[in-house]
Amino acid sequence: MSDKQQAGSLLRMAKNDLTALQGMQSRQQFSDEIFGLHAQQVIEKCCKAWIAILGKKYPFTHDVSMLLKVLEENGCPVSEYWEFAEMTAFAMNIRYEGIDETALPLNREHIIKIMCLLYESVNKMML
Repeated sequence: MSDKQQAGSLLRMAKNDLTALQGMQSRQQFSDEIFGLHAQQVIEKCCKAWIAILGKKYPFTHDVSMLLKVLEENGCPVSEYWEFAEMTAFAMNIRYEGIDETALPLNREHIIKIMCLLYESVNKMML
């Protein structure tokens, strides 16, 4: 599979996760753990697609900070996405253990807004 085909495949899957996020506004219906997992998946898949578009091999990881570092090392403007490096926890320990009850709730509106911008930005690179 070519780099562009791989990127397209990742972006299609990221779009599915993004659509799920947009339908998870209600905290009563969807816990932060579920919402956070899908948010993490959007940024992970978009970062991997971006790396593939660059013609590079992306690491086999859920670690958002590692993916952002690869992009940064390749001169990509990722500063606005570093705040989401903590989303890695949703693909790992939070996924199985849950969120500490004292944690602040996720800012769903902000997360959806930035994930949409990231998706749209990477998707435009496919043209």
